[in-house]
Amino acid sequence: MKKKIIILVVVILSIILLAFTFILFTSVKKDLKIESNLTKEVTELNLLIENNDNSNINTRLNTITTSGDYVLVEKAAKNYLKDKEKLFKEMYEILDNSDNIENLLMIDNIKTDGKEFTNTISLINNTGSKLTKLRDEYQSLTSKEKIESYLTKRLREDDYYNDYYLNELMADMMNNQKNLAAINEYLATVSKLKDIFSFLRENKDNWNLENDKIMFNSETLYNYYEGLLTGISDDKMNNM
Repeated sequence: MKKKIIILVVVILSIILLAFTFILFTSVKKDLKIESNLTKEVTELNLLIENNDNSNINTRLNTITTSGDYVLVEKAAKNYLKDKEKLFKEMYEILDNSDNIENLLMIDNIKTDGKEFTNTISLINNTGSKLTKLRDEYQSLTSKEKIESYLTKRLREDDYYNDYYLNELMADMMNNQKNLAAINEYLATVSKLKDIFSFLRENKDNWNLENDKIMFNSETLYNYYEGLLTGISDDKMNNM
């Protein structure tokens, strides 16, 4: 009788263990699938934002597809991406106007705004200030501390969710060097344009337009001006 009871207990315990193992396996499998899908979603949204592609992005940023605590992780990631999208829209508006900035060197603008170049230098200063501000905001946005701040306090203190969020889901967000380099290159071009027009204004009594060309009364000034123009040309070649 005792032997039968022991066997029965063992069988029941085995069934319970198998059931627990199955439930655990199913739960882990479900979590891994959620993580895989969420990582894919966030990666795709980030690429759309960085490539200035607005295809269905608002709908996706405002749609939650996960469950359980992953809902809080997804909300954190998508709230972050909303802020990143807003910042990148502003940056692309400035960068898309790069032709207008570089067209300041066209002879029509020099005729219209020279020799004081009040409007030209004002536009250059405003563009540089706006882009510098956005660059600094982008640097802050891509810091680990800022990215982590989008998580709720409870999940920040949970090693598993915090590690997944920072080291897998949002890892690409911290790789900002390529974007920062592009912004800094454009800022360098803006700075060189300012140098050119400041030089022309400071030396307004030493040059005139002849046959739609700037002609200096000094070879030294001419050579210096050509050097400034070469700096702009080099920037264009490097960005091709």
